[in-house]
Amino acid sequence: TFLHVADTHGSLARSGPRDAALQGTAGGIAKAASVIGAARMGDPNVIATHAGDAFVGDLTFQYSFGVAELQLLQMLGFDAMAVGNHEFDFGPDVLAYALSTAYGAGTLPLLSANLDLSGKPELATWIQPSLLKDVGGVKVGFFGMTVPGIPQSRPAPVVILGEGDPQALL
Repeated sequence: TFLHVADTHGSLARSGPRDAALQGTAGGIAKAASVIGAARMGDPNVIATHAGDAFVGDLTFQYSFGVAELQLLQMLGFDAMAVGNHEFDFGPDVLAYALSTAYGAGTLPLLSANLDLSGKPELATWIQPSLLKDVGGVKVGFFGMTVPGIPQSRPAPVVILGEGDPQALL
């Protein structure tokens, strides 16, 4: 069973149309936890991934700069997360701070095969190009790609390969 989320942007609370109690009716980390928990009760071989862009969003992000969401993804047992372009919106120092605060040495694999981390080598503590994992006796490969060329993203001194030249990725 493969479960996948993307572009959560720090939205830990339910959103969407409101019910009579003014609670959002869609999404939220509690719903994700319920879906993942139910899937794992019925299948020991659940894979949960996040496509990135967990940063920049609701008030939770403004308070914790991604730390809360990263910790929750880890607690929910996500297998891997791609590094999205929004993880760099406040620069690599904020990303490094969030990762070191949330994970210490790191347990949730963060993936991006097109980042040159030589300008910020400490990020290599958490970010790897790929991951190979045994799931129920089957080897499953994961890799992440960070979208290049997004104006609000400020990765420097990290370089997103393919920035301005998509052929550089080939």
